[in-house]
Amino acid sequence: MSNSLFRVYRAVALALSAAALVAGTAACAAPNDDTLAGDDQIFVQLREAARRNDAAKAAQLAAMIPNYPVPSYVEYFQIKPQLFDSTGRARVDAPDAPVQSFLQRYDGQAIADRLRNDYLLVLGARHDWRSFDDQYKRFVLDDDTQVKCYALESRAARGENVADAARALLVEPKYYGDACVDLITALTVNQQFTSDDVWQQARLAYEQNYTTLGGKIVDALGARPAGFDQATSAPPLYLARGIGPDAASHQ
Repeated sequence: MSNSLFRVYRAVALALSAAALVAGTAACAAPNDDTLAGDDQIFVQLREAARRNDAAKAAQLAAMIPNYPVPSYVEYFQIKPQLFDSTGRARVDAPDAPVQSFLQRYDGQAIADRLRNDYLLVLGARHDWRSFDDQYKRFVLDDDTQVKCYALESRAARGENVADAARALLVEPKYYGDACVDLITALTVNQQFTSDDVWQQARLAYEQNYTTLGGKIVDALGARPAGFDQATSAPPLYLARGIGPDAASHQ
């Protein structure tokens, strides 16, 4: 086998490993760095920079492997960290042009669908529902709970009642992120969700120990009830004081 063909096979293997990590699964393990050629080691470092959303480092590393055999993944790992901040939150000021160019050039490929997933989170965070809807209808995998929350919020913004669909979707708080909190807030504001719906979601989050998330959900109701912070941060002290007769205290 020629060296160039071997490099292509190796690059494809790394790309498949990268695709598994992009999709959030450990089905394919990355090779040990010690076994990789120089360009392949840089590619692995590029993937890690993208995972950390370190756009500057990703750009630096990508420039070092301009002729890498899987250019679509090199480019993806450059673009993706421009869409999120270091905490993983979508950036509303993210650039559109490189994303749109990539989606057009790699249309129909799995890596394009992955970038579309990322871009949908940006569009949803912007509440740019026209652009969101245009991209969402092209999203083949449709496996992201946050994207689904934004899709329901977009429908609600058009006047649809999506309360039942939202209740069916909102069952795993660990997948909520900013998008599903945004959906809960929007449905509360437009009165598709009642206070009981919000408290149900908050309880679900707290029961699974997502306390910060639970607090954000409660904020959809406006000012937090008296004693709420103590009840969630120090339950024994709150219970020792006694629970008030009002509904909010019992919630």
